[in-house]
Amino acid sequence: MTEIDSLSNTGSQPEVASQQQAAVKLPVDPRTFLIGVRSRASILVAFVLLSVLLGYVCSKKLGHKEFEASTVLLYKPPAGAGPESDGNDTPSLLTQMDMLKIPSNLEETRRRLKIAKPIEKLGAAIKVEVPINSSLLEISVTWDSAEQAAAIANTMRDVFLENQLRVQHAEAANKIRDLESRLAKVQGELHESEGNLKEFTIKNRVVDTDKEAGWYLQQLINTELVYEEAVGESRAADLQQENMGKIVEELKQKVRAEEEQVGTDPTALQKTAAEGSANEADIRGRIASLKVKEMEMKRAKLLAEEGIYSKKDYELAKASYESEKFAVYNNSPSAALLREMTLRELNVKLANISDRQKTAALKEAVEKVRNKLDSLPLVQREYMALQREVTIRAAERERIDQFLGLARRQNESGSFPFSVVNIAKPPILPLKSNKRLIFIAVTILVMGLGMFVVVLLELMDRRLHSFGDAKAKLKTEVLVGLQQEATDRDREANRDKLLILLSRLRLLGLGTGTRLMIVSPTSGEGATQIAERLAQANASLGGSSLMVDARFRMDDGSTCEKDRSHPVDAAQADDSSSHPNPDCRESLYHSDSLSLQADAISLPGLSNLVAGERPALEPTLQVGHRVRLLPVGTSLHAELLLSPRVGVVLDAVALSSDWVFVHVAPLLEHPDALFLASSIPYALLVASAEKTKASQIEGCVTRLCDAGVRVLGIVVTNIRPQYAEKKIV
Repeated sequence: MTEIDSLSNTGSQPEVASQQQAAVKLPVDPRTFLIGVRSRASILVAFVLLSVLLGYVCSKKLGHKEFEASTVLLYKPPAGAGPESDGNDTPSLLTQMDMLKIPSNLEETRRRLKIAKPIEKLGAAIKVEVPINSSLLEISVTWDSAEQAAAIANTMRDVFLENQLRVQHAEAANKIRDLESRLAKVQGELHESEGNLKEFTIKNRVVDTDKEAGWYLQQLINTELVYEEAVGESRAADLQQENMGKIVEELKQKVRAEEEQVGTDPTALQKTAAEGSANEADIRGRIASLKVKEMEMKRAKLLAEEGIYSKKDYELAKASYESEKFAVYNNSPSAALLREMTLRELNVKLANISDRQKTAALKEAVEKVRNKLDSLPLVQREYMALQREVTIRAAERERIDQFLGLARRQNESGSFPFSVVNIAKPPILPLKSNKRLIFIAVTILVMGLGMFVVVLLELMDRRLHSFGDAKAKLKTEVLVGLQQEATDRDREANRDKLLILLSRLRLLGLGTGTRLMIVSPTSGEGATQIAERLAQANASLGGSSLMVDARFRMDDGSTCEKDRSHPVDAAQADDSSSHPNPDCRESLYHSDSLSLQADAISLPGLSNLVAGERPALEPTLQVGHRVRLLPVGTSLHAELLLSPRVGVVLDAVALSSDWVFVHVAPLLEHPDALFLASSIPYALLVASAEKTKASQIEGCVTRLCDAGVRVLGIVVTNIRPQYAEKKIV
């Protein structure tokens, strides 16, 4: 779609559709953005050259080549068992690999080679590997110097081997001290064990334990025979004592029965005594004495109850009666037999006691002999234990002597379980080089920075470059974009765009007598040229136009000097500057399309009519076919623009004109456009490409809207050819 098609379609689309398009539009126009980036190719070229230079310098200063050198060791650990070993396993090859890069080895290598880098970087440059299923230890070094890489690898190997040898000697010295200490202790224990064995032999008279065991066995057999015989006699005495006890018990029961009978019938005792004893008179005398004792006891009891006798006297009388009674009763025949049997029982008990003592003595003798016999294996065991302890101590002393000799040989030896298979040599070719990588990285980085700077500059450039760029950056609707007129074709294209613009203004409802303010943010943006071209376009369409010059501040030369350049065609600007312009007001008065005499500059015009002056001639001038001009006049006072007569004058002079194009001073420089807000309801804002920023244009639109002027749109002028919209042929 061309810019003309865009103008045509925009005029026919509803306002809602335009708002939706505005809501989704991009912040920049892609085509204009790419053209702008391409236009800054010089910056990109500068950054490309700078990136190549910096890449080369950085690759030289920061880049380096890496060389790899390696040395190989063969690990041959000694056997872990046998008479020549102390039984300690040597470290594995993986443990040895981990021991190689300890900080002390790295620091010693760094000191010997006088390397300025820290040990962390040195350790990172050293790589230690053990190939699978092998006993090889490979030390590889990656360095920026071939000679240094080989030197580090060989020095690291030598430091590692020296450290291994030093550790071996230190361990051997510690073993020697420990073994010597243990040897002294074992020798002392051996001497003590030998003394204990000798003392035990003397104390227990250990000569021939087998013969001594036979003698003790025969003695035990004889003693056990005598002991068994004594045990039999003791059992027989126990049976005899048991029988005697039964007899004595029966006699005691008989005696108690006789005593009970005597207590109930004294004559029965006499009868029994007479039957069993010839001394009847003695028995009768004792019975009489018993009766006397009984009477005395009863009398003492009565006196004791009355308190005449003491209780002691009563007890004496009672004891005397009991004694007499026992003597009388024991004179029975059963009592005599009981006494005899009791005496026999006593003899049996005494004999039984003697037998038991004999049995106990024999049992003790048997136990003693048996203990001696049983103690013989214990003596043998103790003797053998002491002898075994002596043997163990002697064997341990011999073993320690062997270990001590091995440790001393290790301490004096200079060999270790590693053999140098390969010596590191300086490599001819580097392993890799990062100079090219640094050059590419720096070049890409600087070129990317340059692209970023160009894109950033383009994004920060808020000036208008093209019609699409203006539509993207401005909120207000952009009506048309006019490019620089370098050829007749460019002039024809601009004329067509202005015709479409005029048609669109008519579609907006602007009819006969419509006043349209033509204003620009600053001077030299082509507002005058747009007013002239619109008037000519309207005339070509059969309409009549009135151009009003309302620039009351054109008496100073600064502003007019800017307006002297042609905003649409730079070639025409040079031609216009050659015209005489004593009052610096040749625009609208001298033009390729409008022929006007030079003396029209000093004619009365708008300012005179607003001031109330009555001109002698017609105030408007015929400057072209169906185009008239109302000059600014000679009474240039800016306060006149605030007069209500401005609208009256414009109504009077525009009676026969379809359009009234009022050209005022730049809005950012003078507020004249705001003064005319009450008299001119519509405005077109003219902005030159690559001159005024989008924020300034939007500010002008806001000020006009706040003053009550409806801004119909923005016209962009002086678009360079490379930014011009493509046309469909």
